[in-house]
Amino acid sequence: MKQRVTFLVKPNSPPTDPDQFSLSESRGSKLKVRSLHAARQEKWTILPHEIPLQIQDALKPLSELYIRWSTTAAYDSFNPFSSRAPAGLHIITTPVEALAQDTDHFCSLLRLIFGNGASCSTILDAFVEIPGGKQQFHAAVPDLSAFVEFFQRNVCRKDKICLDETSLLRSADYLDIDYHEKSAVPQGFTISAYWSSSPDGPWDTTVQKLAQDHRVEVGIFDQRPSISEEKLSFGGILTVLGESEELKPTLFSFQTRHFRSAGVFSGSFKEPTGLHPKFLLRVAAGKAPSEECALHAYFTLPKTFFVDKYQLSDPQLLKSLGLHRLKGLYGEADLEAPAWTQSRWGSSVLLEIEDPAETGLTDVELPLHLRYLEPISGSEYIKQDMPWPVVFWACSSHAWEKFHISPFDRIHLGYEHMFENDTAYYHLSPKLPEGGSTYSSLQVPVMNLDYAVSIKFGTAVVVGIGFLYITLKVIMASLKKKKITKVE
Repeated sequence: MKQRVTFLVKPNSPPTDPDQFSLSESRGSKLKVRSLHAARQEKWTILPHEIPLQIQDALKPLSELYIRWSTTAAYDSFNPFSSRAPAGLHIITTPVEALAQDTDHFCSLLRLIFGNGASCSTILDAFVEIPGGKQQFHAAVPDLSAFVEFFQRNVCRKDKICLDETSLLRSADYLDIDYHEKSAVPQGFTISAYWSSSPDGPWDTTVQKLAQDHRVEVGIFDQRPSISEEKLSFGGILTVLGESEELKPTLFSFQTRHFRSAGVFSGSFKEPTGLHPKFLLRVAAGKAPSEECALHAYFTLPKTFFVDKYQLSDPQLLKSLGLHRLKGLYGEADLEAPAWTQSRWGSSVLLEIEDPAETGLTDVELPLHLRYLEPISGSEYIKQDMPWPVVFWACSSHAWEKFHISPFDRIHLGYEHMFENDTAYYHLSPKLPEGGSTYSSLQVPVMNLDYAVSIKFGTAVVVGIGFLYITLKVIMASLKKKKITKVE
């Protein structure tokens, strides 16, 4: 296993001091970090022989797999960890064509690793096809408890250091898992996680090797002035545990495709909701990074919700809603089908927002529609959650050919396939009240099965009375006609 630990000192934090960091034991196999106000990223490379057999078997029908999970809570993002995806679990995969039908084992494993919220039968039944022959999936997975338990049970086992390290994942802001059979690590995994801050204040932690063949690289950096707007520069200290007894100074620069924007946004359902709710997006975007930028919102809609692409093709309506155009729609778009007939997870929607006013403020309304839900017992309403979108400026970049050299590059977030390769993204941050969530909820009316018998009986009575009334009217009209004929 290989591990890379990166601490990024936050802007406007107290200056760091050499006494906050110390190497210990043989050739510096441990690094003690004290009172550090920083964001943190950890990246693990798991080699093929370290992967449990049940995972290896489940991956046989797949040529690549990209899993992205994001928390529902608010968190700070810092360059270069500024990319965002809607809250929940996102998966993009490419099945091997000859084995595309044989993915039920993969779906079972998905539920085991991420909990019952990540429910699917097979990839072809539950996933949505997107360009490039790829399949996309989204599920409302609120936390990583199931993932941590699975990892500890199958990878860490009884290793105390590993158990302590992976427990920290419960507080991560986002988690990425990448697998590609033709990658630099054949049939291996890379797992990376990001924390905008320590769950217990500043970082007081020890980073150490788990085993003799475990390579751990640790960097502690802060951002430095850059000579290019599309380039990020960082300086700090770097070490490989067990290979050096001192912390070495370093300075490096790279191109990046994701940046943090100073803008913010918030979302909610417009009241009253009804069966055709509107999602209200309040955006304080500020000034565009350049003239070649357009503001976008990317939604992942559970199958309970859907948009009408024909409704969103009317330019006048779009303008009144604060929208410029519907740029992409993939997934469930049937306007009549009830929810229980839809096997796929839902739909992804990319909208281009009208240019904000000079103030940078704009309100956007997205007209939604609700599918009829399967009847339940004990209630006439059921709560339905919808994740907030991610909002970003998409800008043409002249440095796009060098994006891949970033050591922190993050792709396969669900929306890149709807843009050109030369696109850079400037992400706005969600603005939440204290303890708030990037999910909005509403109560959807549903048939209560407790009243099913009386409803059926009442319906039968009404239909019967209507039938008798019509029959009686027909008979009376017939008799009246015969009477008139007889008189003549």
